[in-house]
Amino acid sequence: MSLVYIHELTHANGGKKLYENTEIRLNKGEHIALIGPNGAGKTTFLNIVAGKIVPDNGVIEIHPKTKIGYLDQHQDVDGEELVDSYLKQSFKDLYDIEKKMHDIYEKMAVEYNEDELVKALKYQDTLSAHDFDTIDKKVGNLVTGLGIGTEKLQMKMGELSGGQRGKVMLAKLLLSGNDFLLLDEPTNFLDIEQVE
Repeated sequence: MSLVYIHELTHANGGKKLYENTEIRLNKGEHIALIGPNGAGKTTFLNIVAGKIVPDNGVIEIHPKTKIGYLDQHQDVDGEELVDSYLKQSFKDLYDIEKKMHDIYEKMAVEYNEDELVKALKYQDTLSAHDFDTIDKKVGNLVTGLGIGTEKLQMKMGELSGGQRGKVMLAKLLLSGNDFLLLDEPTNFLDIEQVE
């Protein structure tokens, strides 16, 4: 199944033609590497697929249910946010469900309501189906595997070096559950073991 289909892509940057009537199909389960010299248009291509740049010509078709994640090394982050909360943004929908469930239970401590109890139990089932109780373990395993270290989880994003911040951004993207990942130079700050 094609997640992304690009055809008739033509684009120039600063008068330099990068692509002319280019066609590519990106299928589920594929791993594709763009290799070329600086200025060849690799980052521009990723930005076009991510919808950050509109090409001069061509059609980009993205399957409607496809969630695309993009690692942009130049992305701004809130320097005051803790690494742990930054990473857990990947699970925001589940934390929102947890809050709704707890709100129901708090109200039921004052007044019982069977319909609300049924709703709370459905929320609990959703959380269980998505392994909500293993989030801390997933985060811990990933930051350890990428060489970030669990001790950095309580640091602010602004306190990290550029390399550490790049690793944290990669970790968040890997936790996000996207169908398709666009990674612009994702191994810049990783050693061989972390790449594997």
